[in-house]
Amino acid sequence: RFMDNLGYAEGKALPITYNSEFDMQSDESFSRIFFQSLGVVLLVKQRGVSRSQYGPFEVDMPLQHLAVRRTYRKYGARVHFSKDQQVTAIYDYGKDEYVTPGEEGWENAKMLA
Repeated sequence: RFMDNLGYAEGKALPITYNSEFDMQSDESFSRIFFQSLGVVLLVKQRGVSRSQYGPFEVDMPLQHLAVRRTYRKYGARVHFSKDQQVTAIYDYGKDEYVTPGEEGWENAKMLA
């Protein structure tokens, strides 16, 4: 009841979710992490509306300067989202390339975030 009084419910303080199975693997669940979970603190650091072709929201994690072991890959990614809060692309700082859903390397790029 306390949560209802605060309005902490779907459609009030919380947006209506677009997926019902939070499986930590699907693109929908990945996006949900940034809009309705732990990643929201990174999203609110966005200084303005992105003018990227990949959508108005982005989460930038420029960690490529951190040292990693010789056989490990570099950290760092910038995740782009559409106006509908769906992930549209991930920029891999270590490889200096964008990866979009369905392309080879997409699942690995999601792990950077």
